Amino acid sequence: MRVLFVTHSVDKFFYAGVASLSAFLKREGHETALINYDQKYDFERFRREVRASNAQMVGLSSLTYQWPIIEKLADIVKEELGKDMPTIAGGFHVSFSPDEVISSPSIDFACKGEGEFALMDLIRAMESGGDVHNIPNIWSKERKADGSIRVHRNEIRNLDRDLDSYPYWDRKLVDFGALLDGSGTTTYQHKSHVMPVAAGRGCPYRCAYCGNQSLLNLYKGHGTLVRRRSVEGMIAELKMCIDEYEVRSFEFWDEDFFAYQRQWLRDFFKRYKEEINLPFLLSVRADNCTDENLDLASAAGCHLLCMGIECGDEEFRRRYLNRNMSNEKIHRAFKRCRELGIERAALNIIGFPYETPSLSRKTLALNREIDPDYFHFYIYQAFPGCDLFEVCKKEGFLPDIYYAVYQIPESAIIQPSLTIPEIKELWTEFEAFRDEVDRKREVRHAARLAPVAT
Repeated sequence: MRVLFVTHSVDKFFYAGVASLSAFLKREGHETALINYDQKYDFERFRREVRASNAQMVGLSSLTYQWPIIEKLADIVKEELGKDMPTIAGGFHVSFSPDEVISSPSIDFACKGEGEFALMDLIRAMESGGDVHNIPNIWSKERKADGSIRVHRNEIRNLDRDLDSYPYWDRKLVDFGALLDGSGTTTYQHKSHVMPVAAGRGCPYRCAYCGNQSLLNLYKGHGTLVRRRSVEGMIAELKMCIDEYEVRSFEFWDEDFFAYQRQWLRDFFKRYKEEINLPFLLSVRADNCTDENLDLASAAGCHLLCMGIECGDEEFRRRYLNRNMSNEKIHRAFKRCRELGIERAALNIIGFPYETPSLSRKTLALNREIDPDYFHFYIYQAFPGCDLFEVCKKEGFLPDIYYAVYQIPESAIIQPSLTIPEIKELWTEFEAFRDEVDRKREVRHAARLAPVAT
């Protein structure tokens, strides 16, 4: 079967979920293609490319803020390829709002949860003339002879633990070599030739502003959400990437790399240093930055750690964000990284429900104390699947629209404790600190590159 994937992007051009789906389908002998509806597109260009795709099924991936565009693109698919062209939607928004998605007239199937095996089962059933309405993870529409529609809401399947049996992400779905040549087109690091990879899947934490809590609930009784590949399997993929692409560093997209089992970390970092020996970035929680974990990562070549601070007030983090992490542990992690020569990126959010200007300035104050090498801040947006979304919904804080970017004050929720004018004032203060951090980092980098006098 020829499957056309459709994504929507404002800044990034590689989606691991779609790349994994494509790899599974290609291994089964199917053909895949991708249209990434980015800033270069308009609806007419999309229409032309859909008509030329020769697709037999169209899969659309969506986050919540992308859904209005994705739904319109699904309408265009039906207009151009006919109402009988099967469409399936997946992604976080579908997992957390499946009823909304399956009720869309142009969506025939909705995938709730992980989609690789579900999509393959669906395609097999379609090709063999089998039952397409009783596939785990798939919600489907059955159109009755009287014109009515029955929605089949199927149960979640058990999670597969053997990630080594999964094919590598399909990087050939896009011109990945060209993306690597660019700066920041695939990864957090705004440098060229940074290769994204992942050693596992899942996160064990239930932060109130994140949809991971809903995934943990969704898969309760269906297996362990946090899974990792073998060290051997991970090293093999890294070597393949180096052989096929010009890779200068790796960026691991794992939710918290230090959440993996201790012996696995020891074995992996040892093999990485011996057989790969390229700089790499990790995302971790500060409270998992033990001396051993940091020493292992540093010795293996870790040059940057990304850590979420989110809010500078311990009590607010514990009470509203479900992040039981002390400022002392954050201080300690950032200090130890500096001693080891690992750069530190601090990630922060402005505009949580019940936040006040004084709480926001506590976040800024904590960041001044830990002195990060990179300082990032974003506006909180309430998305389905998160506990704080329900808080915002109950309190009437939800805005009329979701924004595609988190870097504008206007995208904040509407609440009396922190108004949009106050957020704009805070935004200016946070920007000034970010500029200060950037200048200090540039000075350090210049000093590091300066020739040594003899």
